[in-house]
Amino acid sequence: MSVEKETRRQAEGLIHKLFTKWRLRERIDYANRWALRHKGKTLGWTVGLLFSSLFVGFILSLCQTEEVEQNPLTGIEKVKPMFDGLQSIQDRKTYQIRQMEGLATRGQLIKEELDSLVKLPEKSHEDSARIIIRYKQLETIVVELKNGN
Repeated sequence: MSVEKETRRQAEGLIHKLFTKWRLRERIDYANRWALRHKGKTLGWTVGLLFSSLFVGFILSLCQTEEVEQNPLTGIEKVKPMFDGLQSIQDRKTYQIRQMEGLATRGQLIKEELDSLVKLPEKSHEDSARIIIRYKQLETIVVELKNGN
């Protein structure tokens, strides 16, 4: 059994335990029914908790040291490495697109050459060998373009 399946099975077991042993579904339903019956209290609790979290955040921001106020950019990560990584990815993507375009162009040229070789009324052994070689090259190019490599 793969690790992913095992993890999923364990998560399903934990969720099942939450819903059966601790009667989570019944508790959620009860809380929803209570909230529908007591809309004013629910609103009061919600607004009160939001204001208290706002107040605590405000107090914590006032109690911070002076060093943070002198350099407010200390919490910001350096973004140059991230942009360099993105640029590197974009460069590789552009390179790959150019390679695919070049491959497609080469395939078109080979196809045109094959068409002209096939249209020849009389073919020498060398022409027949060239047709087979070019056809194999064209097949390889088509496979590569389909795979996106």
